[in-house]
Amino acid sequence: MFRVLSACVLAWAGLAAAGHAQTADNGFNLSAGYSRIDLENFDLGAATIRGGYDFNRYLGVEAQLDIGIDGDDANACPVDAVCIAAISTLDLEYSVGAFAVGRFPVTDSFSVFGRLGYVTTEFDANFAYGGSTDDQAIAWGVGAQYEVWENGAIRFDYTRTDYDDFGEADSFGLSYVHRFGG
Repeated sequence: MFRVLSACVLAWAGLAAAGHAQTADNGFNLSAGYSRIDLENFDLGAATIRGGYDFNRYLGVEAQLDIGIDGDDANACPVDAVCIAAISTLDLEYSVGAFAVGRFPVTDSFSVFGRLGYVTTEFDANFAYGGSTDDQAIAWGVGAQYEVWENGAIRFDYTRTDYDDFGEADSFGLSYVHRFGG
């Protein structure tokens, strides 16, 4: 966890040093919102925080942190576990990811985007085998962003993550985005 967070901080600092000459098509952005995650037989909720940098109006990068705020009980076992169908709980501790983002501006205030990245996630799972577990995966997603006022936008996104141990996760998020510069 410490190494992942350190890498994100160093990447953010590097982007800050590179971003001194911002135009209307590039710059930093921060967003905060809520994500609902459908993971096999579990529905989880997370507070989502993102920081990103747009190199131009078409390409950018973003780092994402999800902090679990709503766990779930289910009568199921994870994909690779062998257990008797017993009531189990699953909580998202955190998920950290880095993404490359491709954006297509439809109008001056509306754009659609796609993203591809890598995430590492820590779950608190109470199954027959017990304990916390982590999982890493490639994630991809699509979304739309609408600028509601200068430097402020609403973002909706969908992300698919295919975990090795916990199966496929579909995440739907709604966030407020604030752009700096530009």
